[in-house]
Amino acid sequence: MYTRRMRKLSSVALAMVFVFVFMVGAAWGVGSPEQCPAVGAADAAYDGAASADSGMGVMTAANSGNEHGVTPLTGAIWTTDADCNEVNENVHYATKQDVYLNGGPNNEHGGQALPDGWYWVKVTDPSGHTLLGISEGPVVEVRDGRFVSCVQLWSILVKGSDGSQGYDSSPNNGDEYKVWISPTEDFDQHKTDNFKVRQEEKPPCGEVTATKTACGIWYRGIDYDWTVDKVVEPTAVTVKKGQKATVTYTITATRGEPQQEDEAWVTGQVCVNNGLGVAITVVQVHDWVEFYKEGAWHPIEGASATWEVNKEVGAKTSETVIDEYQIPFAPQDGAEKYRNLAEVTCEVIDDGDGNDGCPCCDGCECRVNVSCACCEPEPGCPAEGGVIRVEPVEFELDIDTDTTDATATLTDAIHAPAGFSYTVIDTGDGTGPWFFEGSGSISFDLEITNDNVGCGQHLDLDNLATLTEDDSRTERTDPAQVHIYTGTCEGGNGGDGGNGGGGNGGEPGGGGGGEPPTVETVTPAPEPGPGLPPLAELIPAPVEVPAAPAPALPFTGGDPALWLAAGLLVLGLGATMRRQ
Repeated sequence: MYTRRMRKLSSVALAMVFVFVFMVGAAWGVGSPEQCPAVGAADAAYDGAASADSGMGVMTAANSGNEHGVTPLTGAIWTTDADCNEVNENVHYATKQDVYLNGGPNNEHGGQALPDGWYWVKVTDPSGHTLLGISEGPVVEVRDGRFVSCVQLWSILVKGSDGSQGYDSSPNNGDEYKVWISPTEDFDQHKTDNFKVRQEEKPPCGEVTATKTACGIWYRGIDYDWTVDKVVEPTAVTVKKGQKATVTYTITATRGEPQQEDEAWVTGQVCVNNGLGVAITVVQVHDWVEFYKEGAWHPIEGASATWEVNKEVGAKTSETVIDEYQIPFAPQDGAEKYRNLAEVTCEVIDDGDGNDGCPCCDGCECRVNVSCACCEPEPGCPAEGGVIRVEPVEFELDIDTDTTDATATLTDAIHAPAGFSYTVIDTGDGTGPWFFEGSGSISFDLEITNDNVGCGQHLDLDNLATLTEDDSRTERTDPAQVHIYTGTCEGGNGGDGGNGGGGNGGEPGGGGGGEPPTVETVTPAPEPGPGLPPLAELIPAPVEVPAAPAPALPFTGGDPALWLAAGLLVLGLGATMRRQ
């Protein structure tokens, strides 16, 4: 009995294990390969079929996005025209703007409907690998299983390349595209349809373009100022007639610190090419300068100009509207390069046909590098006033340095007094002129000869150094003077033309010497006081006195001063006697 019971328990246990394994297998897909096809197999099958018949057709569940077990979408989408009447317009599109999208059941008699709600839209190349355009949110509404209205793809998408309106051109050689819709942003569930756009473009009504030239100039002015200083040793010499003396001159030229001034500007022309069939008016040109630093372009403050042009440019002609403009600016520290930009504002002159010059494009005016397509303007073609953004022109900014007065020339002029001559003695720096490329000094000796000037004279030998700045010809001067004395005259009859105080000397004071004089202080005699008679009235008139016999004494001459005193005494006695 124990054995039979154990066998029953074993059978129950095996049954439970089998049930557990079956449940795990079901959860992991074991034993049910048809429920998990390979990723992308459905789309690959569709794309292969599409290649066989030009890739066009109404979408079915075969390409509706059931990868990874995602529930596929029901219904279908198809391309159509602006009237929303055609189904699978496909290869009949002339431009990307002609493509419209619709969806729902694929015919009027039934079929599976799209789930109601809002849908994202995108356009790719046929492989789906290259995004050409995508909506910025859910843009298509499905109600009662159908699109509420068909939509123009161009108007609901932004380009994958730059975010502008529309979608980029397909890289596919057959000009083929794929449009997708999905209720989610990641497009896990989706419907797709392929379409083509023919290469033919509508004939343009013309375009207006502008070009410019730019040449950068950087002028750096460096200017120097100079000073000159001259000294002589000794400053006074005694040179007697027939003798010589030597003095030494030193002249120092000093170049100051450079004064630097930087100026930069860009110059060039702005030309407008009018490709329209009518004339235009160039109203205004705005020009500015930018510099590149640390990976970005930056405008330079104050480096811009605006010109009111108001110049007509005829149909199918080109005109220079700004000739040799010039915009000054400050060179920027750390700038890697510079560029010049411009905008040209123009107006189309209405020729009276109501379309401003475009044969079938109402209101289309000028825009750089944008054609006005017939019947419908190209995206970006303005309906009012056109602004042409001129292609930027990069330019180099090389320094053109102009240095002023970096060098100077020194000359020296000597003026010797009459009767003297001199000889310049080279002491190693030459005898001039001297050329300086920087600060420096020179020296020379001067030998002074007294050719014929007598003693007791004081004369000056003048000397003037002139430093001329070589470019501006500005002159800097500094004088130096040597006092020359001709020596003291010997005896009481001194110098030749001097007027000494103790004889006829050449120097004031002393007996006519030529040495540097000694100054004496002389006290003048007082003037007569008030009430005193003039000196002439004090001297009595001469009185006749009988001559006394001369004493018989020998005459020895005596001292003249004593004789003068005696004479005065006699005159005084005579005057006294007369009054009595």
